[in-house]
Amino acid sequence: TIGQRKVADVTFSPDGKYLATASGSPGDSSARLWDAATLKMIARLEHDRGALESVTFSPDGQYLASTGSDNTARLWTLPGGDEVFRVRHQMRVITAAFSADGAYLVTGSQDGSARVWAVPGGEEVARLINPGNIDAVLFSPDGKYVVAASNDGRARVWFLPIDDLLAEACRRVARNFNMEEWRQYLGDEPYRKTCPVNP
Repeated sequence: TIGQRKVADVTFSPDGKYLATASGSPGDSSARLWDAATLKMIARLEHDRGALESVTFSPDGQYLASTGSDNTARLWTLPGGDEVFRVRHQMRVITAAFSADGAYLVTGSQDGSARVWAVPGGEEVARLINPGNIDAVLFSPDGKYVVAASNDGRARVWFLPIDDLLAEACRRVARNFNMEEWRQYLGDEPYRKTCPVNP
């Protein structure tokens, strides 16, 4: 057996060599990496405070993402457990998922946002706003969509690639986004015209 007072999440690495656990106890703010064959702990990955919510491996097994009640998601190298980056939401980060190519990480939070980050740089690529808490997130296999499940009883699907997102926005509203709309839907992505043919 492997030991943490309360385990909120557990997952195998893609190659089956490692097992990761997330502590669900407020007194233990760690994810732990274990050798799957021997069940010996390899690394302890610490958040600042509070319980963790989830752990997930990148498709190539080079990274582990952890989310927690400290309002952060963190990316760690494997097997060493060095922190690559941390990103912050306004409330608890409940879930995270990698794109199939491992180039992006999406995080879902109680603040009603799903945010997409470049891996390994940590730049925010997109911010997707939802009316309720986001309890689960998923990329489509081709990486073109993000699906978020919410406690409002719905799952929502968004286009992800910026160029596709801008083209879809132009098709729907037939005008350029103003700055407020741009920040709401695309976060810190540098502003450009939604509909280049329009003034």
